[in-house]
Amino acid sequence: MAPVLSPEMVRDTEQVAATELIRKVAHPDMGEFLQPRAGTNIFGVDLKLTPAPAHGEHSKEILKALGHSTGEINRLVQSGIVICR
Repeated sequence: MAPVLSPEMVRDTEQVAATELIRKVAHPDMGEFLQPRAGTNIFGVDLKLTPAPAHGEHSKEILKALGHSTGEINRLVQSGIVICR
C-alpha cells in the first residue's frame, strides 16, 4: 500500500523536487501559481507551457485574417459587438 498525499505533501516530496515536476509560473492576470511540467519531459522534450489567450486577446487579428477592414473592425469594437483586449 502507498499513502495518499495531500497536494502540499506531493509538492514537497523529494522526487517531485528533484525532477522539478511542479514549477512556479507567472500569469499576466492571475499572478504566480504552481503548475505541473508537461509530461513530455520524460522523453527529453521540455515544453514551456504558456497561458491561454485572454478573452478577446486576438479578436482584431482573427477578424483581419477573415478579411474585415480595419475600419469595420474598429466599428465592431466601438459598438460592443466585438471584445478586444
